[in-house]
Amino acid sequence: MMLLFDQDYATAMYGKEQKMEGERIGEKKGAIETTVRMCRRFGTTIEEAVNMLIEDFGLTSEKATKYVNNLWKS
Repeated sequence: MMLLFDQDYATAMYGKEQKMEGERIGEKKGAIETTVRMCRRFGTTIEEAVNMLIEDFGLTSEKATKYVNNLWKS
């Protein structure tokens, strides 16, 4: 039986997909960090920053609160 893709090609494609997914995750985390820092810089309240992350990034309340609490200090 003939294979559609050889193993090396399939492995390379999987690796490329994983790299792209990692880049997307990294970009999202960077955007979240930037949003929190800008909120802090411009005098937004912690509650408003949490709500912004929920709305803009689709985070749960718990995750948004964790991001804000961790980044607000730094």
